[in-house]
Amino acid sequence: MANVSNKLYDIEQNIMSGLKDFQKATVNRIDYLFRNGQRRVLVSDEVGLGKTLIARGTVAKLAVMQKETGDNLVKVVYICSNAAIAEQNLNKLRITSELRTESMNSSRLSMQHLNIFNQENDKDLLSRYIQLIPLTPDTSFRITAGAGTVNERALMFAILRRIPALHDYLAELEIAMIDWATAAWDWYRDFYEKEVLKCDENSNGQYLQYMLEKSDEFLTEIQPDGTRYLDAVTELCLAIRENGMKRVNSNAAIGKLRVMFSKISLDKLEPDLVVMDEFQRFKYLINSDPESETGMLANKFFSSNNVRMLLLSATPYKMYSTLEEIDDSQVDEHYSEFLDVM
Repeated sequence: MANVSNKLYDIEQNIMSGLKDFQKATVNRIDYLFRNGQRRVLVSDEVGLGKTLIARGTVAKLAVMQKETGDNLVKVVYICSNAAIAEQNLNKLRITSELRTESMNSSRLSMQHLNIFNQENDKDLLSRYIQLIPLTPDTSFRITAGAGTVNERALMFAILRRIPALHDYLAELEIAMIDWATAAWDWYRDFYEKEVLKCDENSNGQYLQYMLEKSDEFLTEIQPDGTRYLDAVTELCLAIRENGMKRVNSNAAIGKLRVMFSKISLDKLEPDLVVMDEFQRFKYLINSDPESETGMLANKFFSSNNVRMLLLSATPYKMYSTLEEIDDSQVDEHYSEFLDVM
């Protein structure tokens, strides 16, 4: 891996040389803070001053720092408000054209287990060392209300069809996973079946072994409300059977499965750096009810002692309150929002 160390150092030097002086100073300050135990850093400046470039420099510095400490796998999670922004900024965050980034089509938290195993077994040394993972909070953490995307359901089906406890319900389970995607389902089902088999082959059988063990563990685990994910799935399949093998409303049960696979992904994810772009939009993650599904996922994601967080924002709190607003609400929102951020 000496070649990787040398290449990372060259990449870092090249990126830093392309930054403006104030951007370079900011990156160096973040690097200093991270190296000296600080876990969360807020970069707040005006729009257009290159916060994404600062994040890119931070990723390069972190890769070098982690390599120096003997870490052979660096995971950087990029959180922003929507897929379009993520696609645009991921290109800026890639510290080299050789670096692998995951497609937004597979950016759901519930799908990251496949991406991580693929990355860990990538033949390219640099891609195997560092990975950029995009997440959008509204689709990755707030996931209990709907059936998700056909990508999610097809990947879940590829794993669930191998669970012994569900073997008697495979036809019903597939009807549930098709949901309304009747025209597209066959293609997605076959595609993710091939992806799962390929990933398992590249990992010498470790992927499916891990996923089946984790799935069985989470399916049978008693949840805070006294239920099990397995019960929700079998009840859904029985309802489909009783309905003449026709679709029934499956959002609640599939939502539980999406939560389950998100938890599996979180157990495997273990990010080294989380970059939150315009983080003030995601305050509900940090302040979420710890008993809710969103809260459980968010707390597990943010509570690690090892993860470093880079918070980016041009407007992390309301800049001022007018006298009229204070008179109406009897609260100085500018001051209270500032305290919330701190």
